[in-house]
Amino acid sequence: MRRRQLTRNADCDDILHWLDAHSVSVTQGLPAQLLNKRWEQAGRSTAQLGPALKLLFDQDWVAITPDLDPPHLRFSSEGFRKLIEAPLIEEPAAVAEAIAEAAPVASASAAERPVTVPAAPSTAAPAAATFRGPSELRLRNDILGIYRELKLKAGARLIGMTLSRYWQELGNRAGDLRDGIDVLVRDGFLQPRMVGIDKHWMLTEEGAHFMAGAQTPASLSRLAPPLDRVSPTPPADELRLLTSRVLVAELGPGESRLDYTLLRPAWMQRTRLDDNALLHGLDMLHKLSCVQLHEGRPLDIEITAAGRTLASQETPKLAKVLSLLNKALGG
Repeated sequence: MRRRQLTRNADCDDILHWLDAHSVSVTQGLPAQLLNKRWEQAGRSTAQLGPALKLLFDQDWVAITPDLDPPHLRFSSEGFRKLIEAPLIEEPAAVAEAIAEAAPVASASAAERPVTVPAAPSTAAPAAATFRGPSELRLRNDILGIYRELKLKAGARLIGMTLSRYWQELGNRAGDLRDGIDVLVRDGFLQPRMVGIDKHWMLTEEGAHFMAGAQTPASLSRLAPPLDRVSPTPPADELRLLTSRVLVAELGPGESRLDYTLLRPAWMQRTRLDDNALLHGLDMLHKLSCVQLHEGRPLDIEITAAGRTLASQETPKLAKVLSLLNKALGG
C-alpha cells in the first residue's frame, strides 16, 4: 500500500491520515471526540494522543475549526499544502492493515461520498452538452481560485482528488470540473503531470501570472455565456495581442472607449473566434492594465497606453497567428 510520508512521527502521521481520509469536509474537519474514540479503539494510549496533537499544532499541520460544537480538528492551510506535496512511499502490509482497522467509519453524508477524479483533457472537441452550465470565465476563475486559496505558485501541483474535494465543497458538478480543466489546459494555465500512477495538475507560469492579476469584474462575468463546448483558441500571449489589435482597429480617430456591443460583432467577423475567446482576451488585458472596464450598456472598454503599446508590438512569426492578425487588421 502506498502512503504519504508526512512527518517523522508515527502517531502524528496516523492522525493526519485519519483526518485526510475521514474529514466531514476539507474546511470542517473531523470531530475531535471521534478522533479520541478511534485512537482508543486502535489500542493507542491516550497519553500518546496529547503530545502528538501538540506537535501537529506547533508545526502548523492542524487547527481547530471555528464555531463548531462539538469541536472539530481540520488541516490548517499550511498543513493542507504540505499534505498535497508530500511524497508517496510503500509501507508494509501489516502497518496498512492496522491503520485500516483503526480508521474511523465514514458517515453517509453527501460530503463524504467518494469524489470523482477529473479525467484527462481530451484532444478531440467534445460534443455539445445539453446541460447549460457555468461560463468558461467562471470555471477558469473558480479552479484557479483553489490554487490561490492554497497559496500555490508556478510549478506547484494538485492531485485530481484534491481538486475534486474542493470543487465538491463549492457545490459544483464533477463534469464542470473536467470542462474547466480542459479550458485551463487549452489556455496553457495548467499542465498534466504524472507522479507515479497519480495524475496531477501543475500550475504554469502563465497561469500563475493570470491568477495574480486583478479580479475579473462582475460586469465582464455577466456577459459570459454558459459553456457548451471547449473551443480552440490561440495561446494566451497571442490572444492578448489579437484582442488589443481588434480593439484598436475598431476605435475611431482620437477615441479610446468602445461599447462591447460594437466590439463583439467586429470580433466575430475579423477572427472567427467566439465570445469566450473575446471575454478571456479582455479579462487578460484588464489584469495587465491594458484596458479599463466600465459599467455601460452593457460594458464600455477603454484602452490604456499600455494596451496601445501591446497592440503595436511586432507580429509573432507564426503562420497561424499571422493569419489571425491579418484578419483582425482587415488585411
